[in-house]
Amino acid sequence: MDALEGALRNGISRSPFLTLPYIVALPVFILLLGVLSPWMTPGRDFSLHGAVLQIPHDGKLPALLENTAPLSGVPALVADTSVPQPPSPQRVVTQTYTVQPGDVLSVIANRFNLNLGTIISWNNIQNVRHIYPGSKLIIPSADGLLYVVKNGDSLTSIARAHNLSYEDILQANGLKTPVVVSGQRLFLPGATLSAWDLKQALGTLFIYPARGVITSPFGWRRDPFTGVRTFHNGIDLANYAGTPVHASMAGRVVDMGFNSGYGNYVVLSHEGGFQTLYGHLRAFEVSQGEWVEQGQVIGRMGSTGYSTGPHVHFSIFLRNRAVNPLNYLY
Repeated sequence: MDALEGALRNGISRSPFLTLPYIVALPVFILLLGVLSPWMTPGRDFSLHGAVLQIPHDGKLPALLENTAPLSGVPALVADTSVPQPPSPQRVVTQTYTVQPGDVLSVIANRFNLNLGTIISWNNIQNVRHIYPGSKLIIPSADGLLYVVKNGDSLTSIARAHNLSYEDILQANGLKTPVVVSGQRLFLPGATLSAWDLKQALGTLFIYPARGVITSPFGWRRDPFTGVRTFHNGIDLANYAGTPVHASMAGRVVDMGFNSGYGNYVVLSHEGGFQTLYGHLRAFEVSQGEWVEQGQVIGRMGSTGYSTGPHVHFSIFLRNRAVNPLNYLY
């Protein structure tokens, strides 16, 4: 007999479960199992401190979890899957505020816990720089836009355009029917100004195209060469030759080349019916059809064409009509 076999035999012979008392008790244990077996069949309920545990027939854990009642006095840990509903918009009320010396529109908006765009919309502000002490402002009780219904508008189209629900507009305006008419004023709860409208009102729609000194303003003037009174459709900004000239607003290059009057020029087309002209450039840094971002360098200041020295002639056209750039520049 080798050592391994001997160790195994010795271990078995010394096992306490094979001693005489345990051998005598074994039939009693088997008899007891037979008595209890009817009560241990699958599907029986067992009580544990008042809780009823349903033992699944197949013994699968998911079924056990689904059919387990909570212990008495212990709340069930069940996630609340209900979605909280936003409060319905209330009818807006307004008050009047008189602008004080030193007031800034953004500070006024913060004072009344409103977005800047809300005050701009309700007061139809085209340029915040035209708000002076003594001006009267309408202050609504909630954020949102004041919208004037246009021909062809419907309540559905207005709601869709501003990402609102049809019902919210009805409720916020106390409307009994969805019928709207041209010229009707509607409060659009929670709606915000577009980036375009906000920049226009803040005067940041256009930026100065170059650093320099304004040597000739917009309007009537005497021609520097002939002395004849002519209309100047832009402003002249003078600086050193080679000074960078930037796109005043994001847009597309729709025309560029040489002109006997403007010399080397670039024309950009923008949103909202605007176009800008940059003249007397020494060099181009864009190409025809290219999209440029606001502030991007499009050329270098020069003295090409009908010019008395290095400068850039800058014009803004709105629907093909020249407007004073100083009313738009920031």
